[in-house]
Amino acid sequence: MIVMPLSSNFVSTPILQSNINDTSLISGLIGIGICIAIFIVLREVVMWYWKINIIVTNQERQLKAQQETNNLLSEQISLLRSQIELTIGPSEDFTDKA
Repeated sequence: MIVMPLSSNFVSTPILQSNINDTSLISGLIGIGICIAIFIVLREVVMWYWKINIIVTNQERQLKAQQETNNLLSEQISLLRSQIELTIGPSEDFTDKA
């Protein structure tokens, strides 16, 4: 535990003192900016090398094709059910028959 004597010098000093001057703050911000730029460039190089961008594009196309197929199958099922209802009749349950 540190005990500080209450002297006139201690009371007159400001509570919040900053030892950082403007040049070190600016150079620190520039350093952080350079690190972020290097990260972004290296990220793009890694994405290109491992072809991650192409993989994501292919997955998006596959997803779109899958959704179109699901929509067409759902439309075909509804048309098939309506055709069965017209030929057999709506009173019979044709979904449980295997």
